[in-house]
Amino acid sequence: MDGRPRRILLSEVDARLIAKAVRLQTKEFAKPSGEDKTFTLEMKKAEGKCLFLKDGGCKIYEARPLICRCFPFWIEREGTWKFIFKASDECPGIGEGRSLKRSFFVQLLKQSLEAHSTNDSQDRTASAFE
Repeated sequence: MDGRPRRILLSEVDARLIAKAVRLQTKEFAKPSGEDKTFTLEMKKAEGKCLFLKDGGCKIYEARPLICRCFPFWIEREGTWKFIFKASDECPGIGEGRSLKRSFFVQLLKQSLEAHSTNDSQDRTASAFE
């Protein structure tokens, strides 16, 4: 690990899903991120860890934010429709287990694009993969 604190950035959609799942107001688990308009919030932490990471597991797994759904991968955009997936060497599972298929990465990309899209462009984004 490079010593940087890990930030869990949240979109408004992420925050709404988490708030509904845990029946809390957003301000109880998130704070302004100071980032762009897509990831406007950041998960609060307790002792340097996500508030919802307890007993070695995620307590909001079904409602976990996009950044957690993608980990240990992240997507970098190169041009309009060219995307590159990269993997964090912080994850002890890299190089272990089964190989991931293209469909796995297509699904991650779709989720990411949908989180960054407006409602009227989501249909266009989704159809690009069908």
